[in-house]
Amino acid sequence: MLKCPVCNLLLNNAEKQYICDNNHSFDKNKKGYTNLLLSNQMHSFDPGDNQEMINARVNFLKTDKYHILRENLYKIINKYTNNKEFTFLDIACGEGYYTNYIMSKFNNSNGYAIDLSKYALISANRNRRELNINNINYYLASLSKLPFLDNSIDVALNCFAPLDAKEFSRVIKKDGIFIRVLPSTYHLWELKEVLYKEVIENKEKDSNLDNFELLEVVEVNDLIKLNNDEINNLFLMTPYYYKSPIEGSNKLKSLEYLETRISFKIYIYKNL
Repeated sequence: MLKCPVCNLLLNNAEKQYICDNNHSFDKNKKGYTNLLLSNQMHSFDPGDNQEMINARVNFLKTDKYHILRENLYKIINKYTNNKEFTFLDIACGEGYYTNYIMSKFNNSNGYAIDLSKYALISANRNRRELNINNINYYLASLSKLPFLDNSIDVALNCFAPLDAKEFSRVIKKDGIFIRVLPSTYHLWELKEVLYKEVIENKEKDSNLDNFELLEVVEVNDLIKLNNDEINNLFLMTPYYYKSPIEGSNKLKSLEYLETRISFKIYIYKNL
């Protein structure tokens, strides 16, 4: 499944490392992931989400306020795989909240997941071990240079992350499934009402992707109730934390209680 990020040859899975026929080797980290990110692919010394953001996401997501989304993802994958064995790739998996849940439901299949944040991967693997899930492997890698062979993936997921349609199409098999999750128009509307004097709707992104055929769109909506800790963890895991006015940020952080809408769009594509 894996290809060498240096020479693009197949990576063989040895006991403690991956190695290609040109003897490029990559050690399996004791913390549960393998670094397949080359230094020239890094845009900073410590790429990806930092420890503080990952902690906030872990603390928020363990409340299962977003369980409705991962349950819908499971149902969609089950629908399109029809209980057949498949290879799964989570592109930008973060702390593994969706990845581990999905793979726990399909223990006859093999999963792979990549992210730029070592902190996210450490957390994802810790959760994997706690849940005793053995059919998922984690890698530090770039989504624009996926360390996977051409036509090797049956189902790929890209959740709230950047898109590289050409690269994703390369690794997904012909007629394989690509699932993209984006926030919908009114996602976190009430939270934004606290932060901003004027709230702007989330813009819908173009659903047309090169090399893919859109099969269907599933919209997921819910109303969640948050206490102060949950409000602050949710805020820290969103982009609003870094671009909101101080006055609005302080107002939000001081709230004891908040009800807000969550709204997601799940786009399901077939690779052509």
